Amino acid sequence: MSKCKIKEFVTQLRGVSYKPTDVTDATNGIPILRANNIQDDGMVYDDLIYVKSEKVKQAQKLQAGDIVICTSSGSKALVGKASIFTGYSKVISFGAFCKALRINDVVGINKDFIRVFFSSKLYREQIASSSIGANINNIKSENIDDLNINIPTPEVQSAAVEILTQLNKAILSKKEQLKQLDELVKSRFIEMFGDLLYDNKSQVSLKNCTKFIDYRGKTPEKCSMGIRLITAKNVRMHNLNFEPAEFIPEENFDKIMTRGFPKSGDILFTTEAPLGYVCVIPEMKEKFCVGQRLITIVPDERINSIYLEYFMSSEYFQDKIWRNSSGSTVKGIKSRFLEKLFVSIAEKSKQNTFAEFVKQVDKSKFVNPLSQEFFMRNFYVFIIYHCITKGCINFCMPK
Repeated sequence: MSKCKIKEFVTQLRGVSYKPTDVTDATNGIPILRANNIQDDGMVYDDLIYVKSEKVKQAQKLQAGDIVICTSSGSKALVGKASIFTGYSKVISFGAFCKALRINDVVGINKDFIRVFFSSKLYREQIASSSIGANINNIKSENIDDLNINIPTPEVQSAAVEILTQLNKAILSKKEQLKQLDELVKSRFIEMFGDLLYDNKSQVSLKNCTKFIDYRGKTPEKCSMGIRLITAKNVRMHNLNFEPAEFIPEENFDKIMTRGFPKSGDILFTTEAPLGYVCVIPEMKEKFCVGQRLITIVPDERINSIYLEYFMSSEYFQDKIWRNSSGSTVKGIKSRFLEKLFVSIAEKSKQNTFAEFVKQVDKSKFVNPLSQEFFMRNFYVFIIYHCITKGCINFCMPK
């Protein structure tokens, strides 16, 4: 086993720099991945920006197997996050706040072993420590070049990769199952309420059936521990993800939360980056606050929160959102336009029936949750690198 620098095995690629005037539509441009597209469980391809093709150099077009790293962000939790690009339906690139690492052909090196390194605790610890005493929201090229990696024999590399390959297959299978359940809920919504989507008689504006709690424009002081801060980065469609985890000082809570207190059962709506995501706030035992690019929507007694969540995620309503959005580089919607959009109010009993159906589907998701596979993968990444560091090379596959 030898200790090497990562620069011996990878080439760094700079992201695409572009101006608002370089942004175009999906028909005429190349999609650009940004920091919010990099997730622990892989890339997500929501809220893509498209730039003119001439702005993207040939080397900046991602290839399957490239590692994309967030190197600059206003969020400390995002800086250093890495994900492997596995392919996309069209040519795609990445923005200037990211870098891509392309693995070189090196004798005796399994490229997938290098990729595993960027999921390891060893990588995260080194990236975190490299920013101490510097601008903690940026990673320099030399910080990446100087990452230490332990290289075992080719046989050990292959054994480590095989373990992770099998676990990744389990994760992909579980993702497909969850996707099918999501489609089932969407179909059920259309079956029950599709005729109301275009029924003007049943529609009222959001302003007349909900209350908005809007903390946009306020950027609170953050700290390593304290009261949880939920931002647009945490909101996915129909799901609240607590990564990246950000916090505010507990003593600042009352001073910040002066416009109202979001609670479990209220709806979170992302106003930009990404635009139009909605989810119901789950049961939370701890206090929390809501921050950037989010509006909390509190429905009145006529509307079930889950029903409104799925109404707002329907193609019909999403089209209304985008038609009323503005912005050249990043599309967003102002609250005064959002509150004028109309929603259909179905019979409350039918809303409640649909909500119960959604809850039952959600229960089936947690019978064998995807998080178990992620835990196992992360656990084995830890074990692999611990064994390599200590010189232990006997791996066994999980049963």
